[in-house]
Amino acid sequence: MVRKLILAATAVVALSAQAQALNTITTTQVGVTNNSSTTQINVFGSNTNVLSQFGGQNSNTASATQVTLTGTNRNTMFQDSEAFPFPNNSATILQIAPLGTNLNNVVQVP
Repeated sequence: MVRKLILAATAVVALSAQAQALNTITTTQVGVTNNSSTTQINVFGSNTNVLSQFGGQNSNTASATQVTLTGTNRNTMFQDSEAFPFPNNSATILQIAPLGTNLNNVVQVP
């Protein structure tokens, strides 16, 4: 009985620690053609993705997937393509938070 109680208490502590967990990705890309893909999965905590892309010749392509049950998904993307005469920025975002919050901000500069 004591052993089961200790194991249960340990599980609660582990769950509490996971509830405060935060996944953070910060990416900056400077180049001719930039591609980025991120995936974040955090059951009880929050996910944060910050991406900046500065492309010269062709295009910037970004994809972000964020999944949390009760936390917050935060996604910020900035894309600046200087390709002439056809700048090309592409962003795809999937955010799933059934009991949480999704926040998304995308800025694209041709």
